[in-house]
Amino acid sequence: MSIRLSELMDLEIVNVFNGYKYGYLGDSEIIFDKKSGEIKSILVEDENSRFLFLKGKDYIEIPWNSKIKIGEKTLIIDYKG
Repeated sequence: MSIRLSELMDLEIVNVFNGYKYGYLGDSEIIFDKKSGEIKSILVEDENSRFLFLKGKDYIEIPWNSKIKIGEKTLIIDYKG
């Protein structure tokens, strides 16, 4: 299966560990390894942060190797962090 970058951006990130939906990949930051060019992780907003009003946005870094499957509309991850 091949997928375009523009199609990746429309994928909703869903965690099978807790059922939480982190939003869309296009609203996240993708961290690449400079040497290999591989995706290392994604940064998603932590909307559950208790101190959001004090210091701005908090982020969760989800390792790319926690992905289980890339479907037509979702990126399914198993992240326990």
